[in-house]
Amino acid sequence: MTDSHPDFLKELLRPERSSRPQFFREHEVLSLDQVFVLAWDISVRLPHCAMGEPVLLVLDDSSELLAGMLAVWARGGVPFTPSGFREESLRKAAAFSSIAVGKNSILKENGVSSGFRGGVPFIDIADFARSREFSEVSLAEKRWYFRKSLEILASGDDSLLEFIQMTSGSTGEPKIVGRTLKGLMQEVAAVASLGIIGSDNNSLCVATVPNYHAYGIMFRFFFPLTSGIPVYDAMIRYEEQFAVPAGIGRPFVTVANPGFLKRLGGPGNVSGCRLLISAGGRLSDKVRAQGQEFFGSEVLEIFGSTETGAMAWRYTGNSDLEWRPVPGNRFYVASGSLPEAGGEILMAASGEGGLLYASPYLENAGLSGMCAGREIPVFASGDEVCLSEEGVLTILGRSGRLIKIEDNRVSLDQVEAGFAFIPEIADAAVIPYERDGREGTLAFIVLNSRGQSLARSLSPGRMMIGFRNILRNHMLPLAVPRKFIIIAAIPLNANGKTDYRKLALLAKERNSPDSRESEKE
Repeated sequence: MTDSHPDFLKELLRPERSSRPQFFREHEVLSLDQVFVLAWDISVRLPHCAMGEPVLLVLDDSSELLAGMLAVWARGGVPFTPSGFREESLRKAAAFSSIAVGKNSILKENGVSSGFRGGVPFIDIADFARSREFSEVSLAEKRWYFRKSLEILASGDDSLLEFIQMTSGSTGEPKIVGRTLKGLMQEVAAVASLGIIGSDNNSLCVATVPNYHAYGIMFRFFFPLTSGIPVYDAMIRYEEQFAVPAGIGRPFVTVANPGFLKRLGGPGNVSGCRLLISAGGRLSDKVRAQGQEFFGSEVLEIFGSTETGAMAWRYTGNSDLEWRPVPGNRFYVASGSLPEAGGEILMAASGEGGLLYASPYLENAGLSGMCAGREIPVFASGDEVCLSEEGVLTILGRSGRLIKIEDNRVSLDQVEAGFAFIPEIADAAVIPYERDGREGTLAFIVLNSRGQSLARSLSPGRMMIGFRNILRNHMLPLAVPRKFIIIAAIPLNANGKTDYRKLALLAKERNSPDSRESEKE
């Protein structure tokens, strides 16, 4: 893969794009020129930032995030998005920031107190319209001044422009992940080279994921803006809301998270979706089929995370559904355990073990791998895989989601996937379980209407015996959950991922002698 990549800032400055519709809202359409006006308003209120100084952006609409990001770069700072807009996430992010730009309405919607900032100044962009400050500057002057600022930025090295995200912390404590604009654009070029998404400026990008998600920032933000695809500005939260972007009359690309697709029920009344993109975690066959049925389109799955970027892909329009590396990436498997503090590790080009990969668009590889006598800088994804000699991946699960039961390795993710074969279960999550010295698994399940009807006609014990008999056809008998807990919904964290820590606490609460839940003894 060559170093060729799109120039994000120069693309935004192209004269033919200045007044073209770029962001669609329910009753309004915005151009890049209008975004530049907001960016000017933000930049003149921002103090000059020290080199590398993070500025927290609490902005949900894509047009406002673009304005904030450009303004921070213009003032010498580093745009920083939190892992979510809840108070805990914002408090952690504010600890790394000297100033924040956002909207108080977002804080209010998420029940966040003003104390989250801990003394960090907060610039509310909603105040600009009410303020008389800078009222003497015309809209045309604001556009002109900010375009000049962007031209200066665009003439420099895009590897010096940085962007910071905070991970969700779903597998531990949240982490700070830094990327350069150059690296992000190389990732855009790699995904674009698949030739699946396209760059049709008559299309529209619609998303059910927030911009602070790793795949939100890539597929709802950087990819469409670089490719010239207009964006539906707000995030879609419910399937009924698709009626608005669908009514615009443009074919659209949908960027959806697995959690949203799980909640879909039956064929949708949505027409015009030309591609469904799901990024982050893997889709089960059942959830993928639900997405295809609802949107009536092929599905492009991207496997990756905030830390790893886009690692692998698969596409329902192909003759198979194998995971392959995103162009430019090379996969390896660790030959042993990974060193805790970095360092050198032996690895192989095929086999089974922890996934390591070399990528041209990620900076600061954490490990130095040795393969066939060559030293290669690599990243550890935290996933256990089986890698074929042809470079095809079989993903076994997260390293922390692999457990030992009676000396047999069991993937909790694969146990979860087995529940797709039970028609009475709408959703399931599996965690490790131990009682009286015996190791096993525990399943939290959500019953659909069919399952609720079954629960009214059978005792809990008989119903769970039936579920176990089905699961035994799809996994080792010792992996079949020893205990089932019926709940109304699987809890999700701020990023829409299963909150396993909350489930573990719930399991402790339910693990009492008078529990009415069924358990296999």
